[in-house]
Amino acid sequence: MVLIGLCGAMLVLRAMTKNKAGRTQVALPAVLDWSGSSWTSIVRHGALLLFLVGLPFFVMALADPYSSLTKQDVSFRAAASR
Repeated sequence: MVLIGLCGAMLVLRAMTKNKAGRTQVALPAVLDWSGSSWTSIVRHGALLLFLVGLPFFVMALADPYSSLTKQDVSFRAAASR
């Protein structure tokens, strides 16, 4: 609580003092607006998409590594005795 109060007091104190633009101020460049999207955005985010596709399988393997995703029931015909 003390840390949150100290942060709030610093914000109020900085807002009350008037700083002129100069060496202490940070200048940010304008963000360019690129109109239209390109097909390279999928290529650029391909690694993230592969990670997101594989994430459920990783979680399933981590949760129960000995479970099988398939089940096969096999029955054998009894040998006829003579």
